[in-house]
Amino acid sequence: MGVHFSWYNDEKTVILIKFDPEWSWSDLEVMDREGDAMIESVPHPKVCYLIDASETNVVPHNLSPRRVKEVLDMGHPKSDLAVVVGMQTFVRLMLNIWLKFVPEAAERFVLVGSLEEAEAVLQQRLHELYGETATS
Repeated sequence: MGVHFSWYNDEKTVILIKFDPEWSWSDLEVMDREGDAMIESVPHPKVCYLIDASETNVVPHNLSPRRVKEVLDMGHPKSDLAVVVGMQTFVRLMLNIWLKFVPEAAERFVLVGSLEEAEAVLQQRLHELYGETATS
């Protein structure tokens, strides 16, 4: 599978999503179901995401506006901020373009250049939500 999930912190308020160098849209569909199951397994009203895209520099074929909207929607009601780290230039450019077409998703995505930046953003958001940090 091209996309992997795990909890990033002991409190289970951040899901780590790690992309392999090669991934597909079907991997993202599985990701959505697995992520929803993880979110449902915890009592928290909101769960954030740390998306590690450092290993990939591709966008799968068969790109369609419907698929882009589905991915960016992160439709679970408990989904909160998604911090993306390590995104290659081409993939970052594509994401920025997609976010222009799905403006309601743009406020939930933060693109950063390092894990340290990602942790700082997540710590701030988790403090706002729960008074905790991302790396407890």
